[in-house]
Amino acid sequence: SNAGYLDALRYLAELQKEGKIKHLALTNFDTERLKLIHQAGIPIVSNQVQYSIIDRRPEVKMVPFCQQHNIKLLTY
Repeated sequence: SNAGYLDALRYLAELQKEGKIKHLALTNFDTERLKLIHQAGIPIVSNQVQYSIIDRRPEVKMVPFCQQHNIKLLTY
């Protein structure tokens, strides 16, 4: 619920533009926050989320969003 993560990601995106880091990736961000990050123009290459036969939530919104925006989805 703390939007400070956007400030941190903006800073990391600046470091990326300067060539100090190559890629930005996330872990355990939900689809709504991933959308906000994408709308802010922050380039994300992947998001790692929990996925199992019991918890198949990523199939609902996360998979289509990631496919549409060329974001790799890593699951554990």
